[in-house]
Amino acid sequence: MNEDRFDKERNEKGRESTPEYEIYSREYKPNGDGYHEYSYRYSYPSENAGREKTKKRSGVGKAIALILLAVVLSLTIFVVGIFIAARIIFPQADVGMDPADTQIEQADESKEPPRLPANQEVFFGSEDETEIRVSDSTGVMTKGEVGDEGLRVADVVALVADSVVEITTSETSWSGIVYESGAGSGVIVNESGIILTNNHVIDGAAYITVRLTNGKTYDAILVASDAPSDIAVLKISPDEQLKTAVVGNSDKLIVGEEVIAIGNPLGVLGGTVTDGIISALEREVMIENEKMVLLQHNAAVSPGNSGGALFNRKGELIGIVNAKSSTVGAEGIGFAIPINTVLSVYNDLVNYGYVTGRPDSGLTLETVVRRVGYFSYQYDVCIAASRYTDELKRNDIIVSIDGKKPNDINEAQALLSAHKIGDAVTIVVSRNGAERTVKLIIREYTPIQ
Repeated sequence: MNEDRFDKERNEKGRESTPEYEIYSREYKPNGDGYHEYSYRYSYPSENAGREKTKKRSGVGKAIALILLAVVLSLTIFVVGIFIAARIIFPQADVGMDPADTQIEQADESKEPPRLPANQEVFFGSEDETEIRVSDSTGVMTKGEVGDEGLRVADVVALVADSVVEITTSETSWSGIVYESGAGSGVIVNESGIILTNNHVIDGAAYITVRLTNGKTYDAILVASDAPSDIAVLKISPDEQLKTAVVGNSDKLIVGEEVIAIGNPLGVLGGTVTDGIISALEREVMIENEKMVLLQHNAAVSPGNSGGALFNRKGELIGIVNAKSSTVGAEGIGFAIPINTVLSVYNDLVNYGYVTGRPDSGLTLETVVRRVGYFSYQYDVCIAASRYTDELKRNDIIVSIDGKKPNDINEAQALLSAHKIGDAVTIVVSRNGAERTVKLIIREYTPIQ
């Protein structure tokens, strides 16, 4: 066989082959000398095959990348558009609080309530500047006075509407831009400019603005606030005569009594009036890991109503709206802090800056999630901070309180709250796999200086 000729023909055949392979076939016929038939087939990758594949793949990859980029940009523009539209339509309305929702971590009560940068302390010249006018009537309707329907709703509104204000809170971004962060309601209770609202309405705010029903706005300062009772006291310096609410007696309320709610739903509908009845008295509700005893009513309230007023048909302030249930399927379930509770908190806040006589364990609790299996997790109630004893450390897992194992923070807080000042609480904790027992004495709460 002539190898040179063989290679030459093979190369010539290769140039005529497909782009992916060079193929050469050669057959040798038998001749008279007794040669047998041989068949040779060679397959070689084409020099351009890989390049062409790369080009094809590269082109497809670029097309896919462009499509993905277009999708991401479209989604981003859509989300930003929705956000901007929401800010325009509903400018950061206060989301309020929901008894159905709970946090897994309790707020650090050792932190001082937020105050405005200027005029941080408020000094009152006389008791008249802090005195709240209480109704001199014998109280609202009692069981013997059910036939007394009181004033018409329109008459009540005409008497009290100007005592309810809109509250807007603002914060400062990292770039120094001031932006609205929330909205709620408040009630004027003193002509000197004292306003009651919810703590959660102003919590964390850098600036607080109050808007009256006549459209005038005033900067407000925070006198004092109390997270467990969800009460805050604000003060404005008005240049006009203010309309104040007259406080009634929430202890005289009865189930079925008609009530009127006035507030600022959604943060943009100030002065909205709704009516309903008292649905239940002394309803125990867990809100933000705090057990509160509230009035339940069915007057329609929405985010932004928080801090607003609940009046009876005599035009007396009998509650401060602070929550509604947003549980799926739940309608007409609202809550308000009884005004008698509010007055007690108010007097302490104005005179002492905090609520006196409140039992305090000094513990800040948190929930820690631990992985115990490939698909299983364990939720432990742990110590986040201990104010009154060094025997309890951060990350100690609470095994039991007075012999009872708490399944979550709410249960742990309930067990601690059941004690009075001076009581000893037995707490068993696990630290590094070893259990230890600690005796904790309940003390009276005082703010950290």
